[in-house]
Amino acid sequence: MSDPAATGPAFEIPIGPGSTSALRVEPGTILAVCSASASDLGALLASATSQVERQRNAPSRQPVRPGPASVARLAVISARSGVASGFDLIENVFLGRVPLRRLGPIPIGIDTKRMRAEAALVLADVGLDLPLETRGDQLDELARLRLELARALTADADLIVLDEPTALLGAPAVHPDATGDAARLLALLGRLRDRGLAVVVLTQRPRQALAYADSVAVLAGRRQVARHVVPAGASAADVEAVRAAILRDMFAGADVAGADVSGAPEASFTAASGATSATSDARGDLLRVRGWSVHDVLRPERLVVDDVSFEVGAGEIVGVAGLRRSGAEDLLLSIYGRSAGTDATGEVRVSGTTVQTDTVERAIAAGLFFAGTPHQRYRMQLLGGFAVPVSQSRVRGLASFGLLSDASEVPSDAERGTGAKLLGAVRSLSREGDQGARVLGLLEAFPASERQVLLLLEPFDGATPAERDSLLAALRTAVAGGKGAVLVSTDTAFLLEHCDRTLALAEGRLTGTLPRGTSLATAGPLLAPH
Repeated sequence: MSDPAATGPAFEIPIGPGSTSALRVEPGTILAVCSASASDLGALLASATSQVERQRNAPSRQPVRPGPASVARLAVISARSGVASGFDLIENVFLGRVPLRRLGPIPIGIDTKRMRAEAALVLADVGLDLPLETRGDQLDELARLRLELARALTADADLIVLDEPTALLGAPAVHPDATGDAARLLALLGRLRDRGLAVVVLTQRPRQALAYADSVAVLAGRRQVARHVVPAGASAADVEAVRAAILRDMFAGADVAGADVSGAPEASFTAASGATSATSDARGDLLRVRGWSVHDVLRPERLVVDDVSFEVGAGEIVGVAGLRRSGAEDLLLSIYGRSAGTDATGEVRVSGTTVQTDTVERAIAAGLFFAGTPHQRYRMQLLGGFAVPVSQSRVRGLASFGLLSDASEVPSDAERGTGAKLLGAVRSLSREGDQGARVLGLLEAFPASERQVLLLLEPFDGATPAERDSLLAALRTAVAGGKGAVLVSTDTAFLLEHCDRTLALAEGRLTGTLPRGTSLATAGPLLAPH
């Protein structure tokens, strides 16, 4: 760990565009930023992105320099790739800032010799040992991140902000001596830190953060509520105590002292799984899902849902809780007509009969009823900042040509460009009715239908307290007659209060089953096990 006092004044990043609350980071340190709220992390990412745009539009002779109460010259590396697929490594390193040859003050062409020499040096510096002619679409995730870090270094960045950079790099590096792609990336960030750069990592993996960060800040309500530091030479027990404190601050200030933060996810999952499997047939489950796995459309080698099994009994409301990239939404939508993900495998049984749900029509015929507020997740990027939503039926074909992006990987308030602003204005003028009223109407229609299982996705999204009460009353009425419901929501506290039991998902895997009334203290280690 470096000594921040010896590396210069601190930087500050507003927690959200226009926010008066700022996050302070010292040069020569790695700061991990944790939050249970995707919107808080998204606000910080949007603020950093806005600063990058201001730097891009500022005259080159007026750089933003580090100093007290200021933002550094920074670079942002998000989950959405910033690599041009058809460009080689040299072109990608200098994307947007090509050096020119000059005759005095007059530019006379691109300085390709300088580009090649500087690209070779900086790529070697970040450990990207590939031919310079390698195209962007030939890179794996670790190589992509190395390339974007190289671009940041050529731009003389003082501060680098990364959004969950190890999410697609395999097993989390939760120990300092870990190996694998995640560990290699974190080691590279450590070397950049040791050279005096400030590094900020947005993450929902507090256990991993404690293995590489100098400190961990926790956000809630778009402000910093705590900052934690692991003392040098701390024992494993001391590190787990700090992790427990981080989880407490992440999940509404609940007391996690009584939770088994070191092994709760695996132990809870084993016990819950065994109990439900042994009794499921005896109690007559309406819905049984066994061994359900789903692959990512944009990255088919990656599982977004991994071997998940659960049951829903008559008269039962089962919640599904998860943080970012938990796979909760993918789980529900893939069961209902393969409306998310690709190459789904596993078994679905309704009222004891194995059914096919690979189309919406078959899902309906099987007895499934869907209601909620799903957002069109995949978009095709066009010039001018336009991002056109794409229907699920066309996702796979367009993905094969590299034309799609995942809207869930960049929060809506981080999107920029004239096209995005125009589309937002059009949407605000052309909404067809009230979304809450539509969901309420579907809930009220469900009891009279012949279908047995209600699948609910974020039904309370944007609802007022009164609307939430009406929706909840309709949901309880819907299952009172012996039907069942599955409810996916980011409001974990609501699920724990109102569902008969709640499934905890983390990065596509079922980590535990929580009965009604379980505290957020117990849920926290299951939702953020890494």
